[in-house]
Formats: sequence, structure tokens, C-alpha cells
Amino acid sequence: MDENFRSKLRRIHRVNRILWTAILADILILSVIALLLWYFEILTEPLLHNIKMFNDISLIAVIILLFTIMYLKRTYLIPDKIVERAKRKELQIGSADVVDFIQEFGKEANMIAKALIIMRRYFMLIWSIANLIVLIGFISFIVSMSLRNFIIYGIVALYSLLINFPRFSIVEDCYYNITNK
Repeated sequence: MDENFRSKLRRIHRVNRILWTAILADILILSVIALLLWYFEILTEPLLHNIKMFNDISLIAVIILLFTIMYLKRTYLIPDKIVERAKRKELQIGSADVVDFIQEFGKEANMIAKALIIMRRYFMLIWSIANLIVLIGFISFIVSMSLRNFIIYGIVALYSLLINFPRFSIVEDCYYNITNK
């Protein structure tokens, strides 16, 4: 991979990191809001009478979401699988920088661009699920006044987000799978 190709690919991949940072900021902002609500005792009593059942349901939902994240990561975010899907799928590429990239570098760039689009879709799904876990924790905090549950769900979501950071090495692995097969 020559340096010009790599730098343009990094520029396109940078969008993934911006999206990841936005979801991280959302998780941190919700955490600050929850801590402020708890610290200043703005919410004083639980809204539900059957808090245990609500906490059990929210725990089950979070566990299902965690298994979904693990399944997606282990099944679809493997460079071999991404490249295989890119070869099979016919995608409409509308982003101007991606179109310029393809025009400049040809067929090889088309395959890696498809792989990037597919990768971004799976990453966004995983990051959205991590964000949903925090939202469940925030709603659980508002309804049951249990800061402990929110902190646990927040840590789980943050961990899920951190282990799914969009590393450029995944893009490089996809590129090498495309060029070596």
C-alpha cells in the first residue's frame, strides 16, 4: 500500500473515529447528567412500586444486548468476512471523498471502499447498542433511583464501546485480504 493510498484511506476511515467519539461523548454526557441528578437530589423518590421486576427486566435486556454485540463482533467484524461481503454486495457509494478515492485508484479502491462501508455499518450497529445500554441504565436510574445500576450499565456500555474502537489495522487487514486473494 503506497503512502498516498494509505493517507486517503485514513482520511475516509477518520469518519468512523468521529462517529465513535460522538457516541463516547453521549455516554459521558448521560453519565454526568445522572451524577448531577443524584448529587443535587433532584429526583427524590422512585417512580415505580415494583422496582425489582423493572430492574430484572432491564438486566435481561442489557444481557441480550451484550450477547448481540459479541455475536456481531465475532461474526461480522472479522476482516475475512468483511472482504467476503464486499465482494458479494453491490453497494451504491455516494460519499464524495469515497467516490474520488475510487476514481483515483480504480478497482482495488472500489473493494476497500465497499469493505469500509460495510465495516462502518456494523460498527455503527455495535456502537448504537452500547449507547442503548447506557440509555437503559439512565432510564433505570430515573425510574428506580438506583445509581449503582446506572454505573454498572455505564461501565458495561463504555467497555463495549472501547473494545470496538475503529482501529486502522482492521482496514489494513481488509486491504491485504483483498490484494492477496
